[in-house]
Amino acid sequence: MRIDYLNYFLHVAESCSISKSARTLYISPQGLSRAIQELEKELDVLLFHRKENRISLTPAGNKAVIYAQDIVSKYFEMQVDVKQDIEVSKKTNFFLYVDPAMNNTILPDALMQYQKKYPSIKFYIVEMPTEEILNKLCIKENEMALVAAPGFLLQQSDSLKNKTIKFEKIYEAPVMACVSKDSVFAQKRMITINELSKMPLCLQSLEKVMATDLIGDFGPPIVIFNSINQVLCREMISKGNVVGFTNDFFERFSRDYSLAMIPLERTALIYFGCLTGTTIPGNNLIAEFVEILKMELSHEIIPGKVREIPLRKNHLS
Repeated sequence: MRIDYLNYFLHVAESCSISKSARTLYISPQGLSRAIQELEKELDVLLFHRKENRISLTPAGNKAVIYAQDIVSKYFEMQVDVKQDIEVSKKTNFFLYVDPAMNNTILPDALMQYQKKYPSIKFYIVEMPTEEILNKLCIKENEMALVAAPGFLLQQSDSLKNKTIKFEKIYEAPVMACVSKDSVFAQKRMITINELSKMPLCLQSLEKVMATDLIGDFGPPIVIFNSINQVLCREMISKGNVVGFTNDFFERFSRDYSLAMIPLERTALIYFGCLTGTTIPGNNLIAEFVEILKMELSHEIIPGKVREIPLRKNHLS
């Protein structure tokens, strides 16, 4: 079983699109389809339902996602543990740890711009959950990490508390409600916390903790769906009268015209930035990569560059 096929499978399971995953993975749709078919043949199960231009996970596929995530995670952990034995040039190689939010938004364009300027530099990219990056990772020379994390997660990070790593913010964005433009909630100018406590929520991983913190004394949030699958969450929001969370950083890179953002009466902040080791000498090449990240983000903010996200007029920026 090839680890890259498992990685392809997980990517397609999240995007629910062969063509979208193929673009992100820089392979042909035909090659990606063959890889999925070979994995299905090896496992002797059907992993996806295929209907016209849409695909969705079968029950066996949903089970396979859990095992594949564990296998891929263990494989990358092994890479991290043994990479000291890999003979790589310290001057021309970086290890970059990135969480899904950054990997699926700003990273691809930033890497493209950076490698145009420094074609000889090679990046070893490892995608990890935000919590693992903040709490388990020991960042060494020629290494950095990119994360999108709520404030409470940064405050709880033992590595940041112990000052073994440092966080440089490149952007911050308030958490906002994400609703279908056709839902009954779409007409609201603002959602109060009392109202939020009574709404059915469709949330991703850490958002459940954030919802509990926001709602506070109004009781536990009504979470009807909680998943790591971002695409599935947004699809559920677009089809029904449920509410999710989003922020303007993510929406700048999304091209989903079926959803709208609505401000919350009280909110939390998501911080986007990079992590480097505190005991490591300054690295000009890493510093320049951070500047490229900032530049790419500023390009996305230029009016007219991307679509306007539907937003109520009383949004406080």
